[in-house]
Amino acid sequence: MRLFKNLTIISAMFICMLVSSRVNAGILWEKELVPDANTNSTPFASCLNKNGDGIFVMTVECPKGSLPLLGGNCVLWEIGADGSAIRTLLKDGNGAKIRTNTETIYGVIGLDTSNNLLTLGVLSKQKGEKGQKIGVISKGGKISPCNSINSHSIKKMMPLQDNTFILIGQRDSNGLYAQIDKQGGIIQEEIFDMGQGEVFTDIDKPKNDNTSLIIAGISCDLSQPYPKNFILIYDNNKKIISEDYFIGKFPPLLFPKICILDNSNIVAVYTKAGADPNKTLLTARCYTNKLKLLWEKEILSTDEIVTFDIISNNSGFIAAAALNNLELYSFSDNGTKTEHIKYNDNSPGIPGFNLMRVNDKIIVVFEEGITPVDRKWNFKAKVISLD
Repeated sequence: MRLFKNLTIISAMFICMLVSSRVNAGILWEKELVPDANTNSTPFASCLNKNGDGIFVMTVECPKGSLPLLGGNCVLWEIGADGSAIRTLLKDGNGAKIRTNTETIYGVIGLDTSNNLLTLGVLSKQKGEKGQKIGVISKGGKISPCNSINSHSIKKMMPLQDNTFILIGQRDSNGLYAQIDKQGGIIQEEIFDMGQGEVFTDIDKPKNDNTSLIIAGISCDLSQPYPKNFILIYDNNKKIISEDYFIGKFPPLLFPKICILDNSNIVAVYTKAGADPNKTLLTARCYTNKLKLLWEKEILSTDEIVTFDIISNNSGFIAAAALNNLELYSFSDNGTKTEHIKYNDNSPGIPGFNLMRVNDKIIVVFEEGITPVDRKWNFKAKVISLD
């Protein structure tokens, strides 16, 4: 049984499901996002292109042995379904290379239906200026800064069909949900405040429903033994019409993620406290589209996970976890694990970790941490495509 084929064809002859486990199986292609062997790179953000047959990845490059997050050139990669890649250095309005440092960093990108590529982050903030700049990336890699949005951090940007975008994240200590136009103009903002420390961490939209958005998040109070995760459904008027809350684990380094299955059920994956404080229990909860809980299952117990992501796949879903290796797990719509693939390479890292689907193939964007040579840092932004 192949991980990325139809998961619903399961023979009734089997009394129990045997989980297939493979190493480096089903890899169609892999691509290191570096111009040469003497360059380190880290992925910051990625998104699908307009037609869904390729992706954009924003990376930061620096000399081998250096840390990209401490300073480097911002680069945009356009990658096709076959692994072909076009590299473009990003520049400001004066034609100068955009470099990351304590004043300049981009964190999310998104593409609307008119092929406008937007990015959001801190761009040469002036003294006393708050928030993050919206930037429009034009052909040739020029970023034209436009409006600012007052936020502490933006976790995700999702394009809508009307050429607007939804941003989620945090402002001060509250969850932030904002709708912007393609120039970064604020259309509407909503703040979610439970009186603790809230942050919106993921967002998804039903395929055939233009009237609602589903948002995941977390609420933390260090005086309490556990953080509280939540799922919210917003209607077209940006009002919460359904909600559910459930206990997570401290420290809340692995934020809850959500995806919507083909049958419109909602899957949320989060970390849960167990009997062993050194173990991380990655747990899935499945809901109806009205947030009625259908089931909850532990899907991974480990002491080495650094980040994860999930995506719907036919009738089920896929979870990718950055452990000592990149590992992918396939699940049916009732939470049964059907397959496990281990990408036997160097340790993946947290920055830019993302799962996407291109032409029915799963794409993974991640940072590959390669064993240091002569105690020098060695990182590569990497993209792999799986069958």
